[in-house]
Amino acid sequence: MCPRHVVISSSSPLPCFLVPALVRVGSVIFVLHRISVTMSLLPLPSMLVVVSDRVCLPSISRHQLIPAAIRIDRLSGRILRIDTDAASIAAARSTPSTAECEVVDVGRHVLMSGLVDTHVHCNEPGRTDWEGLETATKAAAAGGVTTIVDMPLNSIPPTTTMDGLRAKEKAAEGKISVDLGLWGGIVPTNLNSLADLAAAGVCGFKCFLIESGVDEFPCVSEEQLQAAMTEVAAKCPSLPVLVHAEACAHDHKPPQVDDPTLYKGYLESRPPSFETDAIQMAIEVSAKTGARLHVVHLSAADAIPLFEEAKKRGLKQVSTETCPHYLTLDADSIPAGATAYKCAPPIREKSNQALLWHALKNGTIPMIVSDHSPCEPALKKPEIGDFQAAWGGISSLQLGLPLIFTELKAQYDAEAAEKKNGGEDASSSSSDSDTAALARIVSQIQEWMSAAPARFVHFDHRKGSLAEGMDADLVVWDPDATVLVQQSMIQHRHKLTPYLGRTLYGAVRRTFVRGQLVFAQDGEGQAIQWADAPRGQRVYPKGASQAQAKINPQVAPITTPSPLPPATPPAAAPITVTLQQPLPQQ
Repeated sequence: MCPRHVVISSSSPLPCFLVPALVRVGSVIFVLHRISVTMSLLPLPSMLVVVSDRVCLPSISRHQLIPAAIRIDRLSGRILRIDTDAASIAAARSTPSTAECEVVDVGRHVLMSGLVDTHVHCNEPGRTDWEGLETATKAAAAGGVTTIVDMPLNSIPPTTTMDGLRAKEKAAEGKISVDLGLWGGIVPTNLNSLADLAAAGVCGFKCFLIESGVDEFPCVSEEQLQAAMTEVAAKCPSLPVLVHAEACAHDHKPPQVDDPTLYKGYLESRPPSFETDAIQMAIEVSAKTGARLHVVHLSAADAIPLFEEAKKRGLKQVSTETCPHYLTLDADSIPAGATAYKCAPPIREKSNQALLWHALKNGTIPMIVSDHSPCEPALKKPEIGDFQAAWGGISSLQLGLPLIFTELKAQYDAEAAEKKNGGEDASSSSSDSDTAALARIVSQIQEWMSAAPARFVHFDHRKGSLAEGMDADLVVWDPDATVLVQQSMIQHRHKLTPYLGRTLYGAVRRTFVRGQLVFAQDGEGQAIQWADAPRGQRVYPKGASQAQAKINPQVAPITTPSPLPPATPPAAAPITVTLQQPLPQQ
């Protein structure tokens, strides 16, 4: 691990709460401790160069991670240039950081575009005892997620009116660590609000076809859905209507549950037909109205043929998503009373999970999002372990990248072992095969969890890829390092998650939002470095009429990227201090 140097002015006061001990020698303050961290008391250098041996650049190669130097203008937050030739990379690595340009060399850690999570419940305003924008966006940053889109529930008021939208925007002021988009909502009474919400820059509209569980966000009928989709198709046709697609048939009889602590009873209470019936109806409404339809958190693999058939019918406006919990957890392995696993629609059998993975890999399901839906732990009824009474929702916003990487790695390892046992040609070296597999896995993650979600919400003019002119949203992670999921590392407000105790591969080391470092941790158990202030801002779909807004006043607006600085750095060298212990954990 290389020390990271920062510029400290000898005349600048050093806040005593930032470090435990200070030593002054002349006009320079030194901090003598154990491991290196970065701390800047002056304005950050206007230029940033991030160098890595393994960068995911699908526009150049989907089969290799390649060395590159990403040159970033911090004033605009945009990528100015990506150098992939050996000479430029070597020059960047040999150039020391200055007051004008910071150089961050991450070695062989993977560097890719930050994740975009379009399905998050922050629950603010109104239910910050469940989560909150500050803790949710910190968890996002710790997980390499640089942009989230917040659902219109379970906040109070919900984002179903302009008043609700303004309340959400007000609540976000000065709190968000990553960039934030907002969904509007569809309820039976807000048809006349949809056009205004669209004009104000929401990414689309979410509705339920079954009761949501909160009184302020009731479900809609088929007729109400058709009216809303007709309105959206006429007034804002580029925006999707998101549907929680479960519908209880009138003749459905809930199963007799003898032991509510057994997951089987809950699973049987929400069979796959709940999803397939609702999805079929929603597709037909989309076909009639021409509105974009997106089915959220697909759980039932029985519904996959419906999306394949919609594609054959030319219904390009129909799409779906799935979530890490459906891809990494299975019903057969859920212990009795473990209500942290409860969500709706439910986690299903291992055979169902295999079909979801197949649909991801053939493109029928184009993306993975968290559906981070936390609550107060007491609502999970842990003292009685009652699946029928517990709130449904899984917390995993921080864990998506290592969860999906670990699962894909296991799949690759199993395939490689099967080939070896089958006597297939192993002429290529094991290291070459592993290198190619890592590139393939990282490319899949980048597509499913960054590029595809960004395209879905029309953020792809700024988000979802590393390219000149794009936002400098970066995640640096170590595919060889393990992450033990324990309460002490979780940044969500509440630490209850079904993944506690799991060891995962793929540790996030750095997260940058528009060129600003918002999270850094050099190793498991080491202190976390956060930005000196929340760096997130509100983002809007491409083409939205709303002018770019700044939720956090200290964030500079998007501007035209400034030109590259001179190749030769200024001769004057600032005072440089290496700090030898992390800041106190926050």
